[in-house]
Amino acid sequence: MGDELMTRKFVDYLNSMNNVDGNSTGALAESQVINKFYKKIHVDRKLGYFIQESIKNNEHKVFFITGHAGDGKTSILAQILKELDLIKDQGLKEYDFLENSNYKVFYVKDMSELEESTQEKLINEALEMPDKEATAIVISNTGPLIKTLKKINSDLESDVITQLDKNEYKELEVQDKKFSIINLARIDNIDFVDEILEKIIDETLWCECENCGKEKVCHINFNKKLIENHKNRISEFIKSYYRWLYE
Repeated sequence: MGDELMTRKFVDYLNSMNNVDGNSTGALAESQVINKFYKKIHVDRKLGYFIQESIKNNEHKVFFITGHAGDGKTSILAQILKELDLIKDQGLKEYDFLENSNYKVFYVKDMSELEESTQEKLINEALEMPDKEATAIVISNTGPLIKTLKKINSDLESDVITQLDKNEYKELEVQDKKFSIINLARIDNIDFVDEILEKIIDETLWCECENCGKEKVCHINFNKKLIENHKNRISEFIKSYYRWLYE
């Protein structure tokens, strides 16, 4: 891709990740996975590393990852599957069982998007994975997860809500099957702000600006330079804002 097209396409990509209008396709994790710019600004998450290590150590666990809509749950799933060479650059299916010579993983991309009868079926399938020497990763918004687990065992609701609030790494049990719930809404996610800012303003993505001729009146170039010149201050503001939202 030439330098001129590189910068313009990158700006289009950044614009696709806001929700100001209907052109927000880039905000969807399934679009991110197959976009060529994704790997240029992507920052791996610590939770992804944690689950990857569990899989690599053949622990064969069941993980329910929950939280708010749009908080990166599906991106973490994609990170894990890519790291384990279970997917390349293809998009994610609604759910799938993947295996290679080293690992076996059953995943549900977003249980919240599925019919209730399918949700219950897939959770039961996930709970069976350790018996098949496989790991299960189920992504879901909080409400559908609580509702479906309550259908399977109504006595479980109190423990699930407590775990969602405390977010301790503690396994729960239903029908003699163990599972863990990880609530992204209760995790401090500001540790990668500095790294992602560095990636967004990387010069290789802005080559066109040097020869544009309008760089002195371009508001996009102005904002990019502003971030470069005041990166630490901007980073601290973003961290403070997200910490305020979290607390």
